[in-house]
Amino acid sequence: MWKKTIGAGFFALVCGALLVGCSGGKTFRVKGTIEGAKNGTLYLQYEQDGRYVSVDSLEMGRDGRFDLTGDASEPRMYYLAFGKMAPVLSFFAEGAPVTVRAHIDSLDRAQITGGEGQALYNEFMDYMREFAARKETAYLNILRASAQDGPKDSLEAYTAAYEQLDRRQLQYVANFVATHPDSPLSPLLAYTFLNKGYSPLLDTLQAKFTPEVSASLYGKEFSHFVTQAKNTLVGMSVPEFELRSDSVSFHREDFAGKTLFLVAWTAGDPVNIDYMSALKEVYEQWHPKGLEVLSSCIGGSDQEYGYDIYSLSLPWNEVRDARGVKNELVDKFALTGTLPSGVLVGADGTILARGVSPEALEKALEYLWQQQK
Repeated sequence: MWKKTIGAGFFALVCGALLVGCSGGKTFRVKGTIEGAKNGTLYLQYEQDGRYVSVDSLEMGRDGRFDLTGDASEPRMYYLAFGKMAPVLSFFAEGAPVTVRAHIDSLDRAQITGGEGQALYNEFMDYMREFAARKETAYLNILRASAQDGPKDSLEAYTAAYEQLDRRQLQYVANFVATHPDSPLSPLLAYTFLNKGYSPLLDTLQAKFTPEVSASLYGKEFSHFVTQAKNTLVGMSVPEFELRSDSVSFHREDFAGKTLFLVAWTAGDPVNIDYMSALKEVYEQWHPKGLEVLSSCIGGSDQEYGYDIYSLSLPWNEVRDARGVKNELVDKFALTGTLPSGVLVGADGTILARGVSPEALEKALEYLWQQQK
């Protein structure tokens, strides 16, 4: 990363070393105003292997104005971030100039204009925010009903309402992608939101993409996702994997002959925390009977991760691998998108279930236990 005050010679050297198309390649400009932003460094970034790579930066003034330049050789999602904080704004860049009008206290209502891809992204995210708000309300209703004594009719109704919203959201994503097969944004949306494992729908969407979209950055990633999803269907053998931290690594062979539950999750999210807490209860009941759990946190800040690990006090092996979709579990088992998500592997190495909740996991374990008697 660099500041705009760095000399031209060193600027070119850094660009070459980082393989960022800073000179001689196709570029785009993003400029605008973030009102209310305090003095500090604003970074223009893209995501690569779960890490944010900064391609330009500047010191913000009191007027909140900025003007940055990025690489437009490949259509991709870009982000704006302050200092070492998580990105605060995202937009889709294809080469057209991008304009941002935002206020620091209401970034979710930022007005961002750019090329055709950004216009589609704005339309898509308007619907996603609506779904998110309605699902949050449904989830809070579930929590309230769970805390009440007596009949659980309302709990079942709220749960059904949440599941219906989830299905409607997936249908919307599929229809949106199918309607825009010539947009390089479409495969990104497909593998980000359609993450419930393999279904013929994925092949249908992939076949609709134009050759240019299929050959794009996200077109290739979607193709890889579909392949991985096909290779990890229920009934297939678990693939080789390696989860590694600074001091230890775990492989498929480490759990040979054991019933294993693999789970990818993210820190700093209440839904994920509730899931992991419920999973902990299942583990404490079934670990004496042979259940092993291996989890990997793929997202959230280091501070959020540290707090969640302390509060959860997980009794199984946990590996922090915050590379997003490049996380080993996410990549090998096609677990992109909504988290948490898990895979149940039998003692013989066969994939028994995908995307199961702790409650469903407990029922599956009870069935397996009865079969072993």
